Amino acid sequence: MVRLLVITGLLSITLLCVAAERKDDALQAGYAAYQKQEYDTAIRSYEQALLASTDPGPIAYDLGAICAAAERYSEAATWYTRSLEDASGVRRAKSAYGLATAQTHFASKQQGRRAVTLLQQALQNYELAIREWGSLRSEETSSIPTLKADAEFNRGIAQNLLAQKQKEPEPPEPPNSDIPPEATDPALTDPDTGNGNGSRVSPLNGRNNSTNGTETGTTDSSAGRGNLPPLPDDDKAPPLSPEEARRRIDQLMQRLRKPLPQHAAKPGTKDW
Repeated sequence: MVRLLVITGLLSITLLCVAAERKDDALQAGYAAYQKQEYDTAIRSYEQALLASTDPGPIAYDLGAICAAAERYSEAATWYTRSLEDASGVRRAKSAYGLATAQTHFASKQQGRRAVTLLQQALQNYELAIREWGSLRSEETSSIPTLKADAEFNRGIAQNLLAQKQKEPEPPEPPNSDIPPEATDPALTDPDTGNGNGSRVSPLNGRNNSTNGTETGTTDSSAGRGNLPPLPDDDKAPPLSPEEARRRIDQLMQRLRKPLPQHAAKPGTKDW
């Protein structure tokens, strides 16, 4: 894919002055980290500043720009969308452009309907960016002189990519996972190694048992010693009728709605 054009720089040139007046250490630290391409640190700092801000829109835009620089395009799209919610003027044009570019990048890695939908949204946002640029005063457009040309260039890339994605087959559905509980439940794995290596903890007594059914360190497998093997459950439970299922659900909900009584043996402890 032809490389998309992006807007470099944050709104923080202005924000940094505000931050200095307010002694906002989080914004200053985040901007410094961004300049050093320490994007994870920058994102954390800006998110911290966002929580204390009374004007979150510009900070949301900067978070979008930082995530885009870090090639975290899904997150970038989320932040640009938030910036657009209250944006006007230059920030609205730049947010729409940033959102469209993030969506195009993200769609290039997708297949089928998801990619098509993202690219259709990106084209709409490129149009919004161009339209907003056209509504700006000349002194405002001087701060982003190439935005209109860049948006038109990227829009052409998105249109070509959309035509390509519309011809691609839909990706297959992920297969259902039938992983046995021993492979996922840490209570059933080896307590020393942390993995299922043929030796697991018995759910009955918590002791380590080997795969031949005898207790580890024990060689006597005569009757009456160690754990008996579980009886096979060959019977299938009869299916519940819709009426019986609803009745049991109603009983459960009634129980859950009851306040927890105080435990008689342990004052202050609540129990069913």
